[in-house]
Amino acid sequence: MKNLFSILLICTAKVSLSQSWPIAEIVDTVQTSVPDQSYALYLPANYDEEKEYPVIFFFEPLARSTFPLNLYRDLADKYEFILTCSNNSRNFASALSSLDAADAIIKDVFSRFKVNQEMVIASGFSGGSRVSMAVATQFTAVRGVIGIGAVGPMYSQHKLQGAHQIPYVGLVGNRDFNYVEHYRGEQGLTEGGVDNIRLVYNRPHQWAPINDYEMGLIWMMKKLSQNLAGGIVSQPFIDNYLQKISDSVSVLDAVRVKKYFESDFAVELLDLQVDKSLLAKKEKQLIKTIELEEKLRQQYQDSLNLSFKLRPNRNLNSPLNWIINAGLSYKRKVDQNEKKHPNRAEMYDRMANFISGSAYEYSIQALMAKNYNQAYVAIEIWSSMVQNDRWENWMKCKLYAMNNDIPMATRYLEKLIKSGFENGKALQADSSFHVLRETKPYIELTSKDR
Repeated sequence: MKNLFSILLICTAKVSLSQSWPIAEIVDTVQTSVPDQSYALYLPANYDEEKEYPVIFFFEPLARSTFPLNLYRDLADKYEFILTCSNNSRNFASALSSLDAADAIIKDVFSRFKVNQEMVIASGFSGGSRVSMAVATQFTAVRGVIGIGAVGPMYSQHKLQGAHQIPYVGLVGNRDFNYVEHYRGEQGLTEGGVDNIRLVYNRPHQWAPINDYEMGLIWMMKKLSQNLAGGIVSQPFIDNYLQKISDSVSVLDAVRVKKYFESDFAVELLDLQVDKSLLAKKEKQLIKTIELEEKLRQQYQDSLNLSFKLRPNRNLNSPLNWIINAGLSYKRKVDQNEKKHPNRAEMYDRMANFISGSAYEYSIQALMAKNYNQAYVAIEIWSSMVQNDRWENWMKCKLYAMNNDIPMATRYLEKLIKSGFENGKALQADSSFHVLRETKPYIELTSKDR
Protein backbone atom coordinates (compact mmCIF):
# COMPACT_ATOMS: atom_id res chain seq x y z
CA MET A 1 0.00 0.00 0.00
CA LYS A 2 2.86 2.40 0.83
CA ASN A 3 4.46 2.14 -2.60
CA LEU A 4 1.11 2.45 -4.37
CA PHE A 5 0.27 5.57 -2.43
CA SER A 6 3.69 7.10 -3.21
CA ILE A 7 3.05 6.69 -6.95
CA LEU A 8 -0.45 8.14 -6.69
CA LEU A 9 0.84 11.01 -4.60
CA ILE A 10 3.30 12.06 -7.30
CA CYS A 11 0.48 12.04 -9.83
CA THR A 12 -2.01 14.00 -7.73
CA ALA A 13 0.02 16.34 -5.51
CA LYS A 14 -0.07 19.23 -7.99
CA VAL A 15 -3.69 18.84 -9.01
CA SER A 16 -5.96 21.53 -7.56
CA LEU A 17 -9.69 20.88 -7.48
CA SER A 18 -11.81 23.86 -8.41
CA GLN A 19 -14.09 23.94 -5.36
CA SER A 20 -13.16 26.49 -2.71
CA TRP A 21 -13.76 26.03 1.03
CA PRO A 22 -14.52 28.56 3.78
CA ILE A 23 -11.58 29.79 5.84
CA ALA A 24 -11.53 29.63 9.66
CA GLU A 25 -14.79 27.64 9.62
CA ILE A 26 -15.30 23.94 10.22
CA VAL A 27 -16.77 22.08 7.27
CA ASP A 28 -18.34 18.90 8.60
CA THR A 29 -18.42 16.95 5.34
CA VAL A 30 -15.95 16.99 2.46
CA GLN A 31 -16.75 14.15 0.07
CA THR A 32 -13.77 12.29 -1.37
CA SER A 33 -13.71 10.58 -4.76
CA VAL A 34 -14.41 7.31 -2.92
CA PRO A 35 -18.13 6.74 -2.30
CA ASP A 36 -19.10 6.94 1.39
CA GLN A 37 -15.69 8.29 2.42
CA SER A 38 -15.69 11.85 3.73
CA TYR A 39 -14.02 14.02 6.35
CA ALA A 40 -14.34 17.25 8.31
CA LEU A 41 -12.03 20.11 7.35
CA TYR A 42 -10.62 23.25 8.93
CA LEU A 43 -8.48 25.78 7.04
CA PRO A 44 -6.53 28.21 9.27
CA ALA A 45 -7.57 31.86 9.58
CA ASN A 46 -4.82 33.24 7.33
CA TYR A 47 -5.08 30.51 4.74
CA ASP A 48 -3.59 31.37 1.36
CA GLU A 49 -4.14 28.86 -1.43
CA GLU A 50 -0.75 29.71 -2.90
CA LYS A 51 1.13 28.56 0.22
CA GLU A 52 1.99 25.06 1.39
CA TYR A 53 0.49 24.03 4.71
CA PRO A 54 1.20 21.32 7.26
CA VAL A 55 -1.68 18.91 7.84
CA ILE A 56 -2.96 16.92 10.80
CA PHE A 57 -5.14 13.92 9.94
CA PHE A 58 -7.27 13.16 13.01
CA PHE A 59 -9.01 9.87 13.79
CA GLU A 60 -11.82 9.95 16.36
CA PRO A 61 -13.04 6.73 18.04
CA LEU A 62 -16.73 7.64 17.72
CA ALA A 63 -16.34 9.33 14.30
CA ARG A 64 -17.23 12.72 15.83
CA SER A 65 -15.19 14.36 13.12
CA THR A 66 -15.74 17.98 14.15
CA PHE A 67 -14.79 17.36 17.80
CA PRO A 68 -10.96 17.51 17.54
CA LEU A 69 -11.22 20.32 14.97
CA ASN A 70 -13.24 22.44 17.40
CA LEU A 71 -10.86 21.55 20.20
CA TYR A 72 -7.62 22.45 18.38
CA ARG A 73 -8.68 25.05 15.82
CA ASP A 74 -6.83 27.81 17.72
CA LEU A 75 -3.62 25.84 17.29
CA ALA A 76 -4.36 25.53 13.58
CA ASP A 77 -4.64 29.32 13.37
CA LYS A 78 -1.54 29.93 15.52
CA TYR A 79 0.76 27.51 13.69
CA GLU A 80 -1.04 27.55 10.32
CA PHE A 81 -2.10 23.93 10.01
CA ILE A 82 -4.87 22.34 7.95
CA LEU A 83 -6.94 20.03 10.16
CA THR A 84 -8.98 17.07 8.95
CA CYS A 85 -10.85 14.22 10.64
CA SER A 86 -12.45 11.13 9.12
CA ASN A 87 -16.22 10.67 9.19
CA ASN A 88 -15.76 6.92 8.69
CA SER A 89 -12.94 5.62 10.89
CA ARG A 90 -14.30 4.57 14.27
CA ASN A 91 -14.01 2.00 17.04
CA PHE A 92 -15.45 -1.49 16.46
CA ALA A 93 -14.77 -1.21 12.73
CA SER A 94 -12.10 -3.31 11.04
CA ALA A 95 -8.51 -2.10 10.76
CA LEU A 96 -8.83 -2.33 6.99
CA SER A 97 -11.82 0.02 6.95
CA SER A 98 -9.88 2.62 8.94
CA LEU A 99 -6.92 2.34 6.59
CA ASP A 100 -9.28 2.68 3.63
CA ALA A 101 -10.65 5.87 5.21
CA ALA A 102 -7.13 7.21 5.69
CA ASP A 103 -6.20 6.36 2.12
CA ALA A 104 -9.19 8.26 0.73
CA ILE A 105 -8.64 11.32 2.91
CA ILE A 106 -4.89 11.63 2.38
CA LYS A 107 -5.26 11.38 -1.39
CA ASP A 108 -8.09 13.92 -1.37
CA VAL A 109 -6.25 16.47 0.77
CA PHE A 110 -3.08 16.20 -1.31
CA SER A 111 -5.12 16.73 -4.46
CA ARG A 112 -7.12 19.72 -3.18
CA PHE A 113 -4.51 21.68 -1.25
CA LYS A 114 -0.85 22.54 -1.33
CA VAL A 115 0.69 20.49 1.46
CA ASN A 116 3.99 20.87 3.25
CA GLN A 117 4.99 17.26 2.78
CA GLU A 118 7.57 17.39 5.57
CA MET A 119 4.89 18.20 8.13
CA VAL A 120 2.11 15.62 7.75
CA ILE A 121 0.91 14.26 11.09
CA ALA A 122 -1.51 11.45 11.99
CA SER A 123 -3.23 11.96 15.32
CA GLY A 124 -6.07 10.38 17.25
CA PHE A 125 -7.61 9.58 20.59
CA SER A 126 -8.09 6.12 22.15
CA GLY A 127 -8.92 3.72 19.29
CA GLY A 128 -8.20 6.62 16.93
CA SER A 129 -4.70 6.80 18.39
CA ARG A 130 -4.14 3.18 17.41
CA VAL A 131 -5.40 4.00 13.93
CA SER A 132 -2.98 6.93 13.65
CA MET A 133 -0.02 4.66 14.41
CA ALA A 134 -1.23 2.15 11.80
CA VAL A 135 -1.65 4.93 9.25
CA ALA A 136 1.90 6.17 9.89
CA THR A 137 3.34 2.72 9.24
CA GLN A 138 1.29 2.16 6.08
CA PHE A 139 1.47 5.54 4.30
CA THR A 140 4.75 7.21 3.41
CA ALA A 141 3.05 10.61 3.37
CA VAL A 142 2.79 10.59 7.18
CA ARG A 143 5.89 11.90 8.95
CA GLY A 144 4.83 12.01 12.62
CA VAL A 145 2.25 10.66 15.08
CA ILE A 146 0.54 12.32 18.04
CA GLY A 147 -1.37 9.65 19.94
CA ILE A 148 -3.73 10.35 22.85
CA GLY A 149 -5.01 7.88 25.43
CA ALA A 150 -3.56 4.75 23.75
CA VAL A 151 -0.19 3.84 22.32
CA GLY A 152 -0.47 0.19 21.33
CA PRO A 153 -1.02 -0.55 17.64
CA MET A 154 -4.12 -2.26 16.25
CA TYR A 155 -1.93 -5.18 15.10
CA SER A 156 1.75 -5.98 15.63
CA GLN A 157 2.60 -5.12 12.02
CA HIS A 158 1.43 -1.56 12.68
CA LYS A 159 3.89 -0.92 15.50
CA LEU A 160 6.33 1.95 15.02
CA GLN A 161 9.97 0.95 14.77
CA GLY A 162 13.15 2.98 14.57
CA ALA A 163 13.44 2.09 10.89
CA HIS A 164 10.27 4.07 10.16
CA GLN A 165 12.04 7.27 11.29
CA ILE A 166 8.72 8.66 12.52
CA PRO A 167 8.74 10.61 15.81
CA TYR A 168 5.93 9.90 18.26
CA VAL A 169 4.18 12.07 20.85
CA GLY A 170 2.17 10.24 23.50
CA LEU A 171 -0.40 12.22 25.51
CA VAL A 172 -2.23 10.62 28.43
CA GLY A 173 -4.11 11.62 31.57
CA ASN A 174 -2.84 10.56 34.97
CA ARG A 175 -6.31 9.02 35.57
CA ASP A 176 -6.63 7.49 32.11
CA PHE A 177 -7.14 3.72 32.25
CA ASN A 178 -4.49 3.46 29.52
CA TYR A 179 -1.89 5.33 31.58
CA VAL A 180 0.21 2.22 32.20
CA GLU A 181 0.05 1.40 28.50
CA HIS A 182 1.60 4.80 27.77
CA TYR A 183 4.20 4.35 30.51
CA ARG A 184 5.28 0.99 29.13
CA GLY A 185 4.80 2.22 25.59
CA GLU A 186 7.35 4.98 26.05
CA GLN A 187 9.87 2.40 27.25
CA GLY A 188 9.12 0.11 24.30
CA LEU A 189 9.33 2.87 21.70
CA THR A 190 12.63 4.12 23.13
CA GLU A 191 14.08 0.62 23.18
CA GLY A 192 12.89 0.19 19.57
CA GLY A 193 14.76 3.30 18.45
CA VAL A 194 11.71 5.55 18.04
CA ASP A 195 12.23 9.20 18.94
CA ASN A 196 9.34 9.85 21.32
CA ILE A 197 8.01 11.96 24.16
CA ARG A 198 5.29 11.26 26.77
CA LEU A 199 3.23 14.12 28.19
CA VAL A 200 0.89 13.59 31.15
CA TYR A 201 -2.01 15.83 32.17
CA ASN A 202 -4.53 15.81 35.01
CA ARG A 203 -7.48 14.14 33.29
CA PRO A 204 -9.22 10.77 32.82
CA HIS A 205 -9.57 9.06 29.42
CA GLN A 206 -10.32 11.95 27.03
CA TRP A 207 -8.85 14.15 24.32
CA ALA A 208 -5.83 16.13 25.56
CA PRO A 209 -6.35 19.72 26.74
CA ILE A 210 -5.23 22.25 24.17
CA ASN A 211 -2.12 23.44 26.09
CA ASP A 212 -0.84 19.90 26.47
CA TYR A 213 -1.54 19.14 22.82
CA GLU A 214 0.31 22.34 21.90
CA MET A 215 3.40 21.18 23.79
CA GLY A 216 3.35 17.91 21.86
CA LEU A 217 2.82 19.74 18.58
CA ILE A 218 5.74 22.11 19.26
CA TRP A 219 8.02 19.17 19.95
CA MET A 220 6.80 17.41 16.81
CA MET A 221 7.37 20.47 14.63
CA LYS A 222 10.91 20.74 15.95
CA LYS A 223 11.56 17.11 15.08
CA LEU A 224 10.10 17.35 11.59
CA SER A 225 11.35 20.75 10.50
CA GLN A 226 13.99 22.90 12.09
CA ASN A 227 12.92 25.84 9.93
CA LEU A 228 9.25 25.64 10.86
CA ALA A 229 10.05 25.27 14.55
CA GLY A 230 12.38 28.27 14.54
CA GLY A 231 10.84 31.19 16.38
CA ILE A 232 7.81 29.32 17.71
CA VAL A 233 9.35 28.33 21.03
CA SER A 234 8.24 30.58 23.85
CA GLN A 235 10.37 29.84 26.89
CA PRO A 236 7.82 31.41 29.31
CA PHE A 237 5.11 29.21 27.78
CA ILE A 238 7.16 26.07 28.39
CA ASP A 239 8.11 27.23 31.90
CA ASN A 240 4.44 27.81 32.74
CA TYR A 241 3.58 24.39 31.39
CA LEU A 242 6.28 22.72 33.50
CA GLN A 243 5.06 24.51 36.62
CA LYS A 244 1.47 23.46 35.91
CA ILE A 245 2.49 19.83 35.45
CA SER A 246 4.57 19.94 38.63
CA ASP A 247 1.63 21.32 40.62
CA SER A 248 -1.31 19.40 39.10
CA VAL A 249 0.19 16.09 37.96
CA SER A 250 3.63 15.15 39.27
CA VAL A 251 7.02 16.76 39.67
CA LEU A 252 8.41 13.54 38.17
CA ASP A 253 6.62 14.27 34.91
CA ALA A 254 7.68 17.90 34.97
CA VAL A 255 11.36 16.99 35.42
CA ARG A 256 11.15 14.37 32.67
CA VAL A 257 9.53 16.78 30.18
CA LYS A 258 12.03 19.49 31.14
CA LYS A 259 14.86 17.18 30.09
CA TYR A 260 13.16 16.51 26.74
CA PHE A 261 12.82 20.17 25.87
CA GLU A 262 16.17 21.36 27.20
CA SER A 263 17.88 18.68 25.13
CA ASP A 264 15.84 19.12 21.94
CA PHE A 265 15.55 22.92 21.97
CA ALA A 266 18.90 23.79 23.58
CA VAL A 267 17.27 26.12 26.12
CA GLU A 268 17.60 26.47 29.87
CA LEU A 269 14.16 26.12 31.42
CA LEU A 270 12.56 26.70 34.79
CA ASP A 271 14.51 25.38 37.77
CA LEU A 272 12.01 23.14 39.51
CA GLN A 273 14.20 22.98 42.64
CA VAL A 274 13.47 19.40 43.54
CA ASP A 275 15.71 17.34 45.80
CA LYS A 276 17.19 14.36 43.94
CA SER A 277 16.53 11.98 46.84
CA LEU A 278 12.86 13.03 46.80
CA LEU A 279 12.68 12.36 43.07
CA ALA A 280 14.20 8.91 43.56
CA LYS A 281 11.64 8.16 46.28
CA LYS A 282 8.75 9.29 44.06
CA GLU A 283 10.09 7.20 41.19
CA LYS A 284 10.13 4.07 43.38
CA GLN A 285 6.57 4.79 44.55
CA LEU A 286 5.40 5.21 40.96
CA ILE A 287 7.01 1.95 39.84
CA LYS A 288 5.41 0.05 42.75
CA THR A 289 2.03 1.57 41.92
CA ILE A 290 2.32 0.62 38.26
CA GLU A 291 3.32 -2.95 39.14
CA LEU A 292 0.34 -3.21 41.51
CA GLU A 293 -1.98 -1.88 38.82
CA GLU A 294 -0.72 -4.44 36.33
CA LYS A 295 -1.35 -7.17 38.91
CA LEU A 296 -4.91 -5.93 39.58
CA ARG A 297 -5.65 -5.72 35.87
CA GLN A 298 -4.52 -9.32 35.41
CA GLN A 299 -6.77 -10.42 38.28
CA TYR A 300 -9.67 -8.65 36.61
CA GLN A 301 -8.93 -10.23 33.23
CA ASP A 302 -8.61 -13.73 34.72
CA SER A 303 -11.90 -13.33 36.58
CA LEU A 304 -13.60 -11.95 33.49
CA ASN A 305 -12.48 -14.88 31.35
CA LEU A 306 -13.79 -17.27 33.98
CA SER A 307 -17.11 -15.42 34.29
CA PHE A 308 -17.61 -15.69 30.54
CA LYS A 309 -17.51 -19.49 30.85
CA LEU A 310 -20.22 -19.67 33.52
CA ARG A 311 -23.97 -19.22 33.34
CA PRO A 312 -25.15 -15.65 32.67
CA ASN A 313 -26.80 -15.37 36.05
CA ARG A 314 -25.41 -12.99 38.61
CA ASN A 315 -26.59 -15.15 41.52
CA LEU A 316 -24.63 -18.15 40.19
CA ASN A 317 -21.57 -16.41 38.75
CA SER A 318 -19.09 -15.74 41.56
CA PRO A 319 -16.30 -14.32 39.32
CA LEU A 320 -18.78 -11.76 38.00
CA ASN A 321 -19.68 -10.71 41.54
CA TRP A 322 -15.99 -10.54 42.49
CA ILE A 323 -15.34 -8.13 39.61
CA ILE A 324 -18.27 -5.89 40.55
CA ASN A 325 -17.28 -5.81 44.23
CA ALA A 326 -13.64 -5.15 43.37
CA GLY A 327 -14.56 -2.36 40.97
CA LEU A 328 -16.81 -0.66 43.51
CA SER A 329 -14.10 -0.98 46.17
CA TYR A 330 -11.62 0.73 43.84
CA LYS A 331 -14.02 3.66 43.51
CA ARG A 332 -14.19 3.97 47.31
CA LYS A 333 -10.41 3.78 47.64
CA VAL A 334 -9.96 6.83 45.40
CA ASP A 335 -11.22 9.16 48.13
CA GLN A 336 -9.53 7.16 50.89
CA ASN A 337 -6.07 7.62 49.32
CA GLU A 338 -6.47 11.07 47.73
CA LYS A 339 -4.53 13.07 50.36
CA LYS A 340 -1.86 10.72 51.69
CA HIS A 341 -1.23 8.53 48.65
CA PRO A 342 -2.15 10.43 45.44
CA ASN A 343 -0.41 7.87 43.20
CA ARG A 344 -2.59 5.14 44.69
CA ALA A 345 -5.71 7.29 44.36
CA GLU A 346 -4.97 7.82 40.66
CA MET A 347 -4.34 4.10 40.23
CA TYR A 348 -7.65 3.10 41.83
CA ASP A 349 -9.43 5.68 39.70
CA ARG A 350 -7.80 4.20 36.60
CA MET A 351 -8.78 0.68 37.68
CA ALA A 352 -12.41 1.64 38.23
CA ASN A 353 -12.52 3.39 34.85
CA PHE A 354 -10.72 0.48 33.20
CA ILE A 355 -13.27 -2.03 34.48
CA SER A 356 -16.25 0.05 33.36
CA GLY A 357 -14.66 1.05 30.02
CA SER A 358 -13.46 -2.43 29.09
CA ALA A 359 -16.78 -3.99 30.15
CA TYR A 360 -18.61 -1.57 27.87
CA GLU A 361 -16.33 -2.46 24.95
CA TYR A 362 -16.76 -6.18 25.66
CA SER A 363 -20.54 -5.73 25.71
CA ILE A 364 -20.54 -4.06 22.28
CA GLN A 365 -18.19 -6.64 20.79
CA ALA A 366 -20.20 -9.52 22.27
CA LEU A 367 -23.48 -8.13 20.93
CA MET A 368 -21.92 -7.69 17.49
CA ALA A 369 -20.74 -11.32 17.64
CA LYS A 370 -24.16 -12.43 19.01
CA ASN A 371 -22.45 -13.93 22.03
CA TYR A 372 -25.27 -13.15 24.42
CA ASN A 373 -23.80 -14.87 27.51
CA GLN A 374 -20.68 -12.69 27.38
CA ALA A 375 -22.78 -9.63 26.59
CA TYR A 376 -24.88 -10.24 29.72
CA VAL A 377 -21.77 -10.49 31.92
CA ALA A 378 -20.16 -7.39 30.43
CA ILE A 379 -23.37 -5.33 30.71
CA GLU A 380 -23.80 -6.36 34.36
CA ILE A 381 -20.25 -5.20 35.15
CA TRP A 382 -20.53 -1.97 33.22
CA SER A 383 -23.96 -1.02 34.59
CA SER A 384 -22.87 -1.72 38.17
CA MET A 385 -19.86 0.56 37.75
CA VAL A 386 -21.48 3.53 36.00
CA GLN A 387 -24.91 3.26 37.70
CA ASN A 388 -26.71 4.84 34.76
CA ASP A 389 -30.23 3.39 34.79
CA ARG A 390 -31.18 4.69 31.38
CA TRP A 391 -28.26 3.21 29.48
CA GLU A 392 -28.36 0.02 31.53
CA ASN A 393 -31.99 -0.50 30.51
CA TRP A 394 -31.18 0.36 26.89
CA MET A 395 -28.34 -2.17 26.74
CA LYS A 396 -30.31 -4.92 28.47
CA CYS A 397 -33.33 -4.29 26.27
CA LYS A 398 -31.05 -4.53 23.24
CA LEU A 399 -29.46 -7.73 24.54
CA TYR A 400 -32.77 -9.53 25.06
CA ALA A 401 -34.29 -8.18 21.86
CA MET A 402 -31.33 -9.50 19.86
CA ASN A 403 -31.73 -12.84 21.63
CA ASN A 404 -35.43 -12.79 20.68
CA ASP A 405 -36.50 -12.90 24.33
CA ILE A 406 -39.48 -10.57 23.86
CA PRO A 407 -40.85 -10.71 27.43
CA MET A 408 -37.49 -9.72 28.99
CA ALA A 409 -36.81 -7.13 26.28
CA THR A 410 -40.25 -5.60 26.88
CA ARG A 411 -39.58 -5.50 30.61
CA TYR A 412 -36.41 -3.46 30.11
CA LEU A 413 -38.06 -1.26 27.51
CA GLU A 414 -40.70 -0.38 30.11
CA LYS A 415 -37.92 0.39 32.60
CA LEU A 416 -36.18 2.48 29.96
CA ILE A 417 -39.31 4.56 29.41
CA LYS A 418 -39.84 4.98 33.18
CA SER A 419 -36.27 6.31 33.46
CA GLY A 420 -37.26 9.20 31.18
CA PHE A 421 -36.32 7.89 27.73
CA GLU A 422 -38.53 9.48 25.03
CA ASN A 423 -36.55 9.06 21.81
CA GLY A 424 -38.75 6.81 19.69
CA LYS A 425 -36.74 7.63 16.57
CA ALA A 426 -33.59 6.17 18.13
CA LEU A 427 -35.52 3.01 18.93
CA GLN A 428 -36.79 2.74 15.37
CA ALA A 429 -33.35 3.45 13.91
CA ASP A 430 -31.79 0.46 15.68
CA SER A 431 -32.94 -2.72 13.95
CA SER A 432 -32.16 -4.73 17.10
CA PHE A 433 -35.42 -3.49 18.60
CA HIS A 434 -37.67 -4.30 15.65
CA VAL A 435 -38.80 -7.57 17.26
CA LEU A 436 -40.63 -5.36 19.77
CA ARG A 437 -42.71 -3.54 17.16
CA GLU A 438 -45.94 -5.26 18.24
CA THR A 439 -45.49 -4.56 21.95
CA LYS A 440 -47.46 -1.84 23.69
CA PRO A 441 -44.49 0.23 25.02
CA TYR A 442 -42.78 0.23 21.63
CA ILE A 443 -45.96 1.36 19.85
CA GLU A 444 -46.67 4.08 22.41
CA LEU A 445 -43.12 5.43 22.36
CA THR A 446 -42.62 5.46 18.59
CA SER A 447 -46.10 6.85 17.87
CA LYS A 448 -45.05 10.13 19.51
CA ASP A 449 -42.53 10.73 16.70
CA ARG A 450 -44.87 10.07 13.81
